[in-house]
Amino acid sequence: MKHFFGTLKIESGYDNLLKSGLLSYEETKKLVDDFIDYYNNERIQQNLGWKTPNQTVA
Repeated sequence: MKHFFGTLKIESGYDNLLKSGLLSYEETKKLVDDFIDYYNNERIQQNLGWKTPNQTVA
């Protein structure tokens, strides 16, 4: 989980969004939901043979 949240902060633009102030609950929820969708469906990973997590399940 620690690795996932570190990746979320780096790859989602979370740090840049915080520069304009704290995010609301709705903004945070959308950020996390969008990142989980990206992480599972679009982000290829070397340790998975250059596939997305969902491609390895199918």
